[in-house]
Amino acid sequence: MNSPLQYVFFVLFALNSESFAKMVEPSQSYCYSSDIKPNRNYATKTTYFQSINSSNSILEESTNDSNCTVKFIYYLSRHGTRHNGDKGIREWQQHLPKLREHILKFPNKTQLCQKDIEIIANWSLRMKPEDDKDLVETGKREQKFIAQEMRKRFPDFFAQNDLLEDYEFRHSKEKRTRDSALAFLEGLFGTSNNVQLTRSPEKDTLLHFYKHCDKYIEEVQNKPRIEYDKFLKGPEMQAVIKRVNERLALTNPIEYKTLESIYDNCVFEYGIYNDAPWCSVFQREDINIIEYAEDIKYYWEDSYPHKVTVEQTCKLVSDIWKHLRNAKEKKDKRKIVGRWAHSATMNTLYTRLGLYKDEKQLLHNNYEQQKDRRWRTTLHTPMSSSIAFVLLQCKDDFTVRAFHMEKLIKLDGICAEKNCKWSEIEGKFKPIADNCNFEEICKVSKGDSSAIATKPFIQLITLMTLISISLRMFFYV
Repeated sequence: MNSPLQYVFFVLFALNSESFAKMVEPSQSYCYSSDIKPNRNYATKTTYFQSINSSNSILEESTNDSNCTVKFIYYLSRHGTRHNGDKGIREWQQHLPKLREHILKFPNKTQLCQKDIEIIANWSLRMKPEDDKDLVETGKREQKFIAQEMRKRFPDFFAQNDLLEDYEFRHSKEKRTRDSALAFLEGLFGTSNNVQLTRSPEKDTLLHFYKHCDKYIEEVQNKPRIEYDKFLKGPEMQAVIKRVNERLALTNPIEYKTLESIYDNCVFEYGIYNDAPWCSVFQREDINIIEYAEDIKYYWEDSYPHKVTVEQTCKLVSDIWKHLRNAKEKKDKRKIVGRWAHSATMNTLYTRLGLYKDEKQLLHNNYEQQKDRRWRTTLHTPMSSSIAFVLLQCKDDFTVRAFHMEKLIKLDGICAEKNCKWSEIEGKFKPIADNCNFEEICKVSKGDSSAIATKPFIQLITLMTLISISLRMFFYV
């Protein structure tokens, strides 16, 4: 029989052991309300301003060159910060009031600090389903700011009297891209009045190509998200779910779908209101793990693993090439061509340009090894992410500079330096444009299409056979 002295010795040993310290430490030590710099790495839902603060990208180096003159700018942007979709808002209406009620009913059982409990107590849902993905004021400020920075960077280019025919602006069919374009124009010109905006057609193979490429839809979008799903079931994400359940003292543990809904509310409310009580549910490392899950998802859907993902961008690459070439050859007097699209548009183009490629793929089992990954949508595809191609005439030659998120970048695999020679741009873009057959690229092979067409037929034959057998049995009886 153990003596009291042995029991005391065991307790003292346990209290001093590292494993015990880790076991009792999890959530109680973190107070979101007291964190002066919370983790805001929210993948593609990161606000533009948060992203540039994280990467220190804005105008970090001078790009003025007295020997060169800006002749043309091709500008592609994602829309600005927006509301959540109607489906997500309805999920908040379903889950969050119940969670709030639970926290207020059992405050002493949770691992939330008093300040975090108070901000949740004062929380109420401000978004409505009819706000469905609409641009918000934060998004408008992002777009205006970027336009104003463009004018500052190229003052001589914008010093001349601007004429409407000097510009061409086009957006996808979505309202949020139109409103983003209008906000950008207001920042660029002081007003968006009298500026012609072109809305893309329903079948938009320029900006929304991934919605109209059958091969991409069949081979990528409609396939199971294997690595993403494995990561959700893996030890890192399961630890996040466990911590959140313990932090909120939930008797009926939540699964990832509900956790994702809470996370989305944290992300969107911060972006819109700069005030996000539900972020208090997560610790700093939880946010990093969810960010990696998002990066896995977009990596496998929007980037390097699938050939068709890259090839379907050919019309967009052709558009960039056409306008750069026409400006160089003085076939077109436009000064700026602007396009407003979506995260998938940006991600796939970055991939086509060879940007943000890691040596190893993003997998469900290499989270620790990929903490310093290049494919990080927080930094390269936040809200209002953009890339600009600037054509300059330098004495008797032309060069092109690429600016991603207002930062001068080197197009790896295309250009030897940040200043791209015209021959380098032509060598990459012209073959893509010359061989761009979108219908052929996106055509589902006959074997696949026949299999797709045959499947319903086989199901019908099977059903008819079962009915026939059933009728025979009925009449036999």
